[in-house]
Amino acid sequence: NKRNAIVIDRKVQSAVVRRIVFHWCIFFLASGTIGLCTHFFRSSAETWSEFFRGFTREQLPFYFVAFLLLPIFLVDTAKLSLRFAGPMHRFRSSVREVVEGKRPRSLNFRPGDFWHDIATDFNRILSRLEKQSVAATAEASSAPESPVEPEPVVAES
Repeated sequence: NKRNAIVIDRKVQSAVVRRIVFHWCIFFLASGTIGLCTHFFRSSAETWSEFFRGFTREQLPFYFVAFLLLPIFLVDTAKLSLRFAGPMHRFRSSVREVVEGKRPRSLNFRPGDFWHDIATDFNRILSRLEKQSVAATAEASSAPESPVEPEPVVAES
């Protein structure tokens, strides 16, 4: 029941990951600006060189941790996105099978996945289609066959 892949719908999941990177960059820039302004008002440095050395000394641990956390955030986001991208991938595949006239297996999503209600509704649709198919087959087989008379052949002259 454990997933082997982290990416199943590259388009959707990469959009989510790109958005997290964008938000992380905005946060990084905003926090850097705040840190720079705070250091500017608190610093007693007499030269820009002293000022930036002090700023680097104060802020370096934050930036180091922020860079270390980014890959962890991205992997976790990809895993989270799999909880909705995976079920939608399976749902689309099953819908394609129905459209192609095949009988797909019922949908059963993993615990922790999103959209279990879609699987339940889809399975109800499959059940109804199966009942309609059985009823149509039974009706067709119980209907009396009417003899079909061949059409007369007209010879052309």
